[in-house]
Amino acid sequence: MAGLTSLASKAASFVSEKKSQAFLIALNDRGEPWSASVFQYFPETFSDTKAVSWQAKEVPGASLPLYQWTGSGERTVSFTAQFSTDVDPLANNQAGVTTAATITTFKERLKYNGVERRNVDVRSAVMWLRQYMLPRYTESQTLPPRKLILYLPFSGIGLAGGQVGNIGSDDQMLCVMTQCEVTWEKFFKTGNAKLASVSLAFAQVPQNGASVSLPQAGQRMLSAVNGDGSYLGYSSILDFAEKYGITFGGV
Repeated sequence: MAGLTSLASKAASFVSEKKSQAFLIALNDRGEPWSASVFQYFPETFSDTKAVSWQAKEVPGASLPLYQWTGSGERTVSFTAQFSTDVDPLANNQAGVTTAATITTFKERLKYNGVERRNVDVRSAVMWLRQYMLPRYTESQTLPPRKLILYLPFSGIGLAGGQVGNIGSDDQMLCVMTQCEVTWEKFFKTGNAKLASVSLAFAQVPQNGASVSLPQAGQRMLSAVNGDGSYLGYSSILDFAEKYGITFGGV
């Protein structure tokens, strides 16, 4: 593999490879962690938007209307996820055929050369995300797409949204996926993808399982604003994994 021209190296020139890893935790229908997967690259940028609703009340003869707060609107976090590979997992070094042994050797070769993170099966990465846009059907009911916990270490996205006690860290947001737009950018001769960009958006939700926790400008947020440093007490990914018995792996 030392002689490969590194597409992933080029991608890394515009995609940050921070030591901290962004990941998604999918929840079961009881609101408990069901699975977790890590994004290949930490997002280069992400946006965080929050709506609020004020109703204007006209007063005859007044130079300004009165405003009544009626509620706070949707909050969305969005970013573009990049996935890349230098090696086609559908082809081996000789015959270009796929076997279980070939795939095993492919993964072991990546790990041995220390470039496992820079090479993923791009198709699998896209399927990992797209599943959270689709419902599930049983014989007796239709189940909605799974709720998620978006974890962006050291971002404070949970606290910035007024997150309360329904998840365990200031860097996590309980949410649903509202956008997953895929752009397939480069391909191998087999037709397998070399590079894909996925535009993602996540809407914060207050309900999880049978409980509802509405975000607010509470004491945790005020403490952060007042600078006593409590917002720096981030839960580590290892602490979270130990708490919920989760083993984290890449896509």
